Amino acid sequence: MVDKSYTNDQTPVMQSVTGKQLPNNIDAEQSVLAACILNPEAIEEVATKLVPDNFYRPAHQRIFEAMLDLNLRHVPIDQISLAERLNAMPMTRSLAFANGIHSHCSNSSLVLLV
Repeated sequence: MVDKSYTNDQTPVMQSVTGKQLPNNIDAEQSVLAACILNPEAIEEVATKLVPDNFYRPAHQRIFEAMLDLNLRHVPIDQISLAERLNAMPMTRSLAFANGIHSHCSNSSLVLLV
């Protein structure tokens, strides 16, 4: 069972029922998302191994969910199509998501072989 508390900046801190913070690696999450944007074949590989709930940050969950949707509809995943899909999703209409997409793509060190 997972409990969510929040930091001062409203970032959720997911904890188990024992009160310990669940393991997470935000850099790894960002790398996976960047790889899916920068490498069209990456989403096929990642989709067989991960689901949105595998991501710790809710923003990353929504971004990955949008990527999966685009992939299912055979829409190429790029910054524009992803931003449009996120804006169409009720819970993600936020400039922060679009800015997050740009930051995932702009740092070439985020590319991860998946």
